[in-house]
Amino acid sequence: MGIQPIDLQTMFAQLDKISNSQVQQTQAAQIQAALKQEDIARKQTAAKAAVEEPSKLNDGLGSIKDQNRHNGGQQGKKKDQKNAETKEETSYIYKDPALGQHIDVSG
Repeated sequence: MGIQPIDLQTMFAQLDKISNSQVQQTQAAQIQAALKQEDIARKQTAAKAAVEEPSKLNDGLGSIKDQNRHNGGQQGKKKDQKNAETKEETSYIYKDPALGQHIDVSG
């Protein structure tokens, strides 16, 4: 039994719908793959940007910095007071009423 012309006519009308559905399926698969890659890239950049805290923070440098901060704070206040006193003694303000009135243009 052969194919009748009416059968060909209905098949050609349906080919357009079938091709559209196939295109949509392939595009959906491509979009899903792109979203997965973007998610993986975002996670990797977040992991690279994250700063990991060292496990032995209580030993070593952390405690030394804390000790210096406690001892240095008291000494720093004393030094600041001494510096302020010496600045007050050494800073003089000179005022001249003729300052800036005469301009030498001859160069």
